[in-house]
Amino acid sequence: MESKKILVCGDVGGSYQQLFKRIETVNKSNAGPFQILLCVGSFFEPFTPTSQSVSVEFDDIQLPAELVKYCNGELTVPIPTYFIAYTSNDAKYIAKFTDENGSLCKNLHYLGKSGVKTLLNDINVAFLSGKVDFPVKEETNQDDLFDMTITKSEIKQVIDSSIDKRIDILLTNQWPRNILHYVEQIPNHIKHPFKKGMDGIKEVSDKIKPAYHFSKDSFYLQRLPFLNNSPLTKVTRFLSLAPVYNDKKEKYLFAMNYQPDKEIITTDATQNPFEFKQPEEQQQQQALKRQRNNNDESSGNFFFGSAGDSQYQKQQNRQQQQLRHKKNVDVNCWFCLSSPDVDSGLIVTVSSENYLAFAKGGVVENHLLIVFIEHKPSYVSLEESERNDVDNMIEILREYFNKHHDQDIVLFERNVPLKGQVSHGHLQVIPIPKNLASSVKQEFDQHADQVNIQFNEVKDINADLLHLSQDSSYFFVILPDGSKMYSLLPKDKPFDYQFGRRVIVDLLKTPEKLNWKDCVVEKEKEKLLVSGFRESFQPFFDNHKLNNDSNDNEQ
Repeated sequence: MESKKILVCGDVGGSYQQLFKRIETVNKSNAGPFQILLCVGSFFEPFTPTSQSVSVEFDDIQLPAELVKYCNGELTVPIPTYFIAYTSNDAKYIAKFTDENGSLCKNLHYLGKSGVKTLLNDINVAFLSGKVDFPVKEETNQDDLFDMTITKSEIKQVIDSSIDKRIDILLTNQWPRNILHYVEQIPNHIKHPFKKGMDGIKEVSDKIKPAYHFSKDSFYLQRLPFLNNSPLTKVTRFLSLAPVYNDKKEKYLFAMNYQPDKEIITTDATQNPFEFKQPEEQQQQQALKRQRNNNDESSGNFFFGSAGDSQYQKQQNRQQQQLRHKKNVDVNCWFCLSSPDVDSGLIVTVSSENYLAFAKGGVVENHLLIVFIEHKPSYVSLEESERNDVDNMIEILREYFNKHHDQDIVLFERNVPLKGQVSHGHLQVIPIPKNLASSVKQEFDQHADQVNIQFNEVKDINADLLHLSQDSSYFFVILPDGSKMYSLLPKDKPFDYQFGRRVIVDLLKTPEKLNWKDCVVEKEKEKLLVSGFRESFQPFFDNHKLNNDSNDNEQ
């Protein structure tokens, strides 16, 4: 089988002349000529690091000036070029200017939303336009004709279309989750490398096992090939390309001389990152957490409950002594997004440093959790950037509930470190009627008196709270007016795990909701509650984040 000369580039973002001139130059070099160009990312909109774009009305969409001469025949696109789309604005350009076959002009073609196409007679190219949300959506927004969200059915379509085929190239706009496992030198600028990427993209790449997987970001990255257990391709090579226009001169164009039937050398290949196994120590730690949750009968408002009875403590102490390393570890837990046990159906939205989810067995209908993405035990343990993102989420929620539900919110955190174990911290978010807002502080103070603790006002977050060591036990409250208070908890006796919930049910006069297990709803109703809230909150969240990003860029 003859080799194929193929070019692949990152976000074109309207930089057509720069790209096509580069293609002409490369074609004239000793490496050329090349037969096709494939493009990932946004073809029409400039790259933005925040993945946010300002929506443009369909009637206002105009053919980009740099494309006019190509579309009227004055200039010709150098080689056949196939692109996927990323944003809803991309979708509007495609709907307005391409024909029924996806052609924009000679040599310029839109591949489509999802599928597998054969190019150059025998090169199978799988592709997914748009982006995957977390969790993956069941269907697109029926009210938005240009919604570019990737759905479960589109993921299934790509996988089903790849059965019994050698997939030479996969094109996506997002990385697959876990792709950086078994990578020895990870660039320092990649924060949370083992949480980067999306599970939906991981599922596609893992199941269709392409020879090459191309994606995009603000920078260039080429991973070592990894074994994929396929007799057809044997290894997968993952590459992420920079935007065509980038001031850091990151590589945006990749050239390859691809021969599908060439013998594949696997000596430099890593293990499959999608089959990454936890070290034995972490597996034991996770087993301890599961045992704790299974034994619990007292606490609640986590995804699956939590615990802390004496039987568990004894078992934990015995098993903890058997661990090979006596240290705290970042375990793969039910709150970690990379965990297979996370209940993704409860997740509302994901921010840069935290995510918002419904509480299991909530004390009110929209009882939420702000969960830290990084596996850290408490608000106090967060870095400044992480804490700022949490604070921003709190303000968005405060505005949202005020505007859409005429409610205030109360937040609290109970931090009681367990010996030899790092819990995954989060804040409870409880919407309450506005007429009860002024009573919240008094209610907490009265309950504090009953358990012999005292709340102190947080006047300066750094002086009053952030000086606490990570092994300090404390209870932290954010009142409806935004003021904060905290109390250190006694170390010589156990603290009521239900304290925060007990205060809320007394405030709301709903004592029957003290036990979270009595408040768990049927799965179908839970699904409707989460999806209904998500549909209302997500646009509000996106607009707020977009405005913040715009303000940051202007400063």
